[in-house]
Amino acid sequence: MQRVVLCLFLLLAIITKVAAQNTPTLPPPVVAIQSKKELRHQDIIYGANIYTALGFGAGSGLISFLPTNPEPNFVNQEYTVTVNASFRYSIGASFQIRNLELGLVGGPEVYQVGEQIRRLIRSETDPAVIRNLRENRNYIWLDDNTYVIRQTNRSAGAWPRYIIHYGAFAEYNIDITRKFRLSPTVGYNTYAYFNTMPFEVGNEKEVADYFDDRHQYHAGLRIKLIMNRRAYLGFGVLRRYTTFDARDYFNDIQPDTYKQEYSQTFFEFTYTYRFWEL
Repeated sequence: MQRVVLCLFLLLAIITKVAAQNTPTLPPPVVAIQSKKELRHQDIIYGANIYTALGFGAGSGLISFLPTNPEPNFVNQEYTVTVNASFRYSIGASFQIRNLELGLVGGPEVYQVGEQIRRLIRSETDPAVIRNLRENRNYIWLDDNTYVIRQTNRSAGAWPRYIIHYGAFAEYNIDITRKFRLSPTVGYNTYAYFNTMPFEVGNEKEVADYFDDRHQYHAGLRIKLIMNRRAYLGFGVLRRYTTFDARDYFNDIQPDTYKQEYSQTFFEFTYTYRFWEL
């Protein structure tokens, strides 16, 4: 009986070996691998881009100072402006290091200036004078004794409307989906005036020569749509601050009382194309 079992085992081993030799060897199945990062720009280490932007914004500006020899009842004077809109075009290039993007841009900007006002702020203590002044509706009263004289002709200041800007920006790109990213952005630029007209009536000094130390700063956030591996569209909301020193322009001024403010909320559309990468 043992010999029969041994013979059957040997016969089974021989049949298995022969069957294995005659069975064709099939290649492993091919599995298609789909890249989940085919649109992701930060897969590169270095890149160079062409950058262009079109933006618009609104805001307001102010210049104030005290004259050298103010009248006894004089408090302050202010030049104010309302910027209904400004339109800005920028073109330049940027260099990308992984998620960080650094760029240089320049271009023109046109301001649609609205109301321009010169506010003379005075204070009066004589009750009879105050009573007579209150009958004049041209005055705005800040309190019981302080009132404002508003002037809206050219003496209110001819605020510059045309500039050319040039500067730099930095952005950090953060992916939120395969096609969208958020990019905090900051930037700085200086600018030159196209027009050379005077700011005040009767003052022959040109704005371009006497409004010095011209700077602009912005900070904001962009959202970007990745169109393909090399191009994307962006939309940003920025807060921009413009500064200049106009103390040399005015003839009768206490320099240490000079104050200037100019700010805008800015909306900007951008297009970026990467023409080189590593």
